[in-house]
Amino acid sequence: HSFGSDWSSCNVMCNHNGDLRQAVSTAYSNTGKKINLLAFDACVMQQIEVVFDIKDYIKIFLAPQTICPLGGFRYDRIFQELEENSLTNEVELSKKIVEINVENYIDVVPIVISSIDAEKLNSVRTALDDLFNNLLVSSPNQLIIDARMNVQTLPLIGYVPRPEDDYIDIGDFIKSLHDIFSNNE
Repeated sequence: HSFGSDWSSCNVMCNHNGDLRQAVSTAYSNTGKKINLLAFDACVMQQIEVVFDIKDYIKIFLAPQTICPLGGFRYDRIFQELEENSLTNEVELSKKIVEINVENYIDVVPIVISSIDAEKLNSVRTALDDLFNNLLVSSPNQLIIDARMNVQTLPLIGYVPRPEDDYIDIGDFIKSLHDIFSNNE
């Protein structure tokens, strides 16, 4: 996960080496305040490990889950929204940014973009740890295997999801598991 590429100097900032965490933690240290909304228009930045690394310094994280079109975000419309609704909070603004960009690309190219409330990630992590630990100790029955193969996936290359894609929509998978366990009771 790289961002902030400066091709003239060949410098690239990366998440895996701590550049992102250092940048946002420095902002927090200097102000004593979390960043209300941190948005990226860089490809594949909306991964749980990216936002988890900086969750203590931000409130809302917004980014594409897959490829971001070269045109990036519609900053003109985002700034117009801010000008017209200057009192909008970070949650409502993040929803509007997602809406603006999905509308912009809907007839051009598929885009998967979302926002995450970073302040709730610890409870999400605990729930996911419990879920996956329970799945690991139980034998993989066919219903769970079928749920994984039928879950919405996020392709890194191309735009057509396939069951063998590495990235899955965790919300869709959890919903499928819930349906399985609810029907088995």
